[in-house]
Amino acid sequence: MNAEPPDCLTAATGPGRHRATDTRRQMQADVTLLAFQHAADLARQFTRDVVRQFGMVGLVRDAELVVSEIVTNVIKAAGLTTATPSENITVRHMFKLCLFTDDDSLIIAVWDALPGYPVRQTPGLDAEAGRGLLLVDALSDEWGSAPYNNHSKVVWAVLSDVGTDPAPTCQDC
Repeated sequence: MNAEPPDCLTAATGPGRHRATDTRRQMQADVTLLAFQHAADLARQFTRDVVRQFGMVGLVRDAELVVSEIVTNVIKAAGLTTATPSENITVRHMFKLCLFTDDDSLIIAVWDALPGYPVRQTPGLDAEAGRGLLLVDALSDEWGSAPYNNHSKVVWAVLSDVGTDPAPTCQDC
């Protein structure tokens, strides 16, 4: 199986995904991580730092939450634990988080080579899980998922920076 991580722009703007409209104003950053439990923490920190560098401070909190929910789905599907022997870790256990700007929007794209696509659920009142994609839906202007290279997929979300209030600055954040 050839499932190499794509470049950010290809991952998020291919068929069935968000369309880039102004490539002159784009900034992008990406990181590839193993889908261990602590990868969600690393992905949130990466998102926080990059979104601030992009000058979209008003989107930091929402972007962190959207990334956290999408990445958590990848981590659960990968099933890696600290007991997983290193020789059993493959490209299927990696994901690539891509962040880029397009006009006044932040595009988040998460690539992985795991089977299946995210499905929004309607959890019961007592359910402890199943609300992640509801949050992604509530916080993003649009989101979706699509196949990439027949052996992998990309889950993407678009957050608009138009009309957002800047987040307060904090030395300890």
